[in-house]
Parts: sequence; C-alpha cells; structure tokens
Amino acid sequence: MSQKNIIQTPLYKGLQYLYAFLMTNIYFIISNILIILTFFSIPTSFSSIPLYYIALIPMGPSLIALFYTMGKLHREKIIQPTKDFFQSYKKNFFISIRYWLIQLTVITILSVDIVYLISKGYRIWTIISIIAWCFILIATINGFAILATFEVKVKNLVIFSLLMIKNYFLKALLSLMTLLSFAIIWYGYPSEATLGIFSIVVYFLMRTNYSALFDLKKKYSSETGEQL
Repeated sequence: MSQKNIIQTPLYKGLQYLYAFLMTNIYFIISNILIILTFFSIPTSFSSIPLYYIALIPMGPSLIALFYTMGKLHREKIIQPTKDFFQSYKKNFFISIRYWLIQLTVITILSVDIVYLISKGYRIWTIISIIAWCFILIATINGFAILATFEVKVKNLVIFSLLMIKNYFLKALLSLMTLLSFAIIWYGYPSEATLGIFSIVVYFLMRTNYSALFDLKKKYSSETGEQL
C-alpha cells in the first residue's frame, strides 16, 4: 500500500484525531495548573470561593485556544496541536482575559446565590437562579466559539453570544446537554476521562454550533461593521 493510500485510510485519520484530542487536552491541563493545584490543596467551601475565582482567571486564554484548535479540526480535519494551540493562546490572550473576567464574575455571583438560596430553602428562587446560571454558561460557550472563529470586540461579543441563544435556542439546549453528558462521564470515570475529555467536549460544541456561527456572520457583520 502506498503512502498516499495509507494517509487516506480511516485508521490513519482516526489516529490523527486521537493525537489532536490528546495533545490539545494536555496543553489545556498544563495551562490550568493553578486551578488544578487549588482544587487538590484547598477544600471546596463557601469561604474558599474567592480563591477559586482567582485561580480560574488564567483559564480564559486556554479556553479560547482549545475552542480555536477544535474548531479548526472540525473545519479542516487536521491541525498542528502545539502550533495552533499556543498561537491562539498568545494572539487572543488579552481579549479572552477581559471576556472571561466578565463571564466568570457573573457565574461566580450566581453560584454564590444558588448556594445561599438552597441553604435558606427558597425553592422557586433557586430554580430561577439555576436557569440563569445555565443561560450564562451557554452564553459563555457561545462567546468563546465566536471569538475562536472571528475577530470581535468584547462589547459586541457579549451581544452576539446572547443572540446565538435567541436565534438558535435548540442548539443552545444541545450544547447544554453535551456539557451535562460529558460531566456525567467525567464524574463516573475521572481518571480516564481527564486524558481527553476537555478537547472532545469542545470539539462537539464547535461542531454543534458550526452552522450557527457562519449564519451569524452573514446576518450581523454588515450591520455592525465588525470583522466578523
């Protein structure tokens, strides 16, 4: 069998995907060593929330890098994990930090509210807060997906991420279900799943929202003047 034929075999392509998932996942874990060390050294409690908040701040650039590499893998079917991950990490560092700080702050506040409301037994307000938490989580995912695909200012990034939920509500629900499904898998098999689960989750999220992203580009780039 010639080298060209070997490259075109399903086995070879599968190994390429496996390599891409594994390497980008490793880089994502290394980039988030601060929150990992915090998780294993500081017990999760109400009083430790500020420490976890600080430890999560560096996750922004690594999230955008992971979304970028997985989006490129879906579009082009092949990537250079090391080059693509760290180029995106460096290029989008400051804008991803600004956007992530906004979203992380809102998610943290809502998380504190949920814990407080549960402790007080306010069921209705707890349900409302959980729905709001899920809404912000999906908006955050949309924002990183947009930022990983186009050049957008932070103020418009927040607007576009919310518009994606409004215009593509079923895709938003599918993204949420994807997160919940992989969270269950990770909870059941944490050691094995950690090796590749982050990159695989983001790959599915980018694949789910692929058409919505480019519909968004066609609909709003001319209206806003963004380089979308």
